[in-house]
Amino acid sequence: MATNEQQRPLWLAEGQQPLRRKGNGCSIHVSDFILETTGRLSLTQMQCEAQAHLPTADRLQSMEARTIIYPGKNADAWWDMAQLLTQIKDAIHIFEYLHPGAIGIWVFDCSSTHEALANNALNIKNMNIKPGGQQCRLHPTVIPLNNPPPKPGKRDTHGDIQVFCIPQTIQILTFGASQKAFGQS
Repeated sequence: MATNEQQRPLWLAEGQQPLRRKGNGCSIHVSDFILETTGRLSLTQMQCEAQAHLPTADRLQSMEARTIIYPGKNADAWWDMAQLLTQIKDAIHIFEYLHPGAIGIWVFDCSSTHEALANNALNIKNMNIKPGGQQCRLHPTVIPLNNPPPKPGKRDTHGDIQVFCIPQTIQILTFGASQKAFGQS
C-alpha cells in the first residue's frame, strides 16, 4: 500500500490497537518486447511444439521474450543491465526465428537500467589516479582520425593509442617531493 491508501475507519474492541502492515508487500517487474505487427515477441503454440522436436543444440533457449521478476528484500535482485542483456539475447534469437532476414529496430524506454555502462567503459568516474586501487582497468582506445586538428605548433595525435590507466611500473612522487621538483617550499 502506498501512503494514504489504508482504510481509515476500523472496528476495534475496547483498548485494541490497529495492526498495520510495515512494508509494501511483494513487487513485480515485467519486461517485455512488443511488435507492432504481432504484439508480444513470443512463439505460437505450434512453433513451440516444432521447437520441441528439434535437436537440443538447434532449439531456442526461450520461447518468449518476456521476463518477470519479483524484486525486493529476500527475493529476486532488482532489474539491472545484466538481466536486460540476457533478455535481449533471447529476444534477438526469437525475432530472427520469427522474421528471418528482417531487420529489427529495438526501442527502449528511459529506464535508468538502460543507461548502464560496461565495467570497462571509458567513464571519467572509473579512471585511476594512481597505480593500483579498486577501480576497473579501462581498455586503451585510439584517437579518431576525424578529431579536430591540433593547434599550430602542437603534435598531431590522430590515430595514436590513448591509455587510460597508469602503468604499474611508473613510480609516483610523494606530495612533498613534487613540491620540491617544482621549486616550491
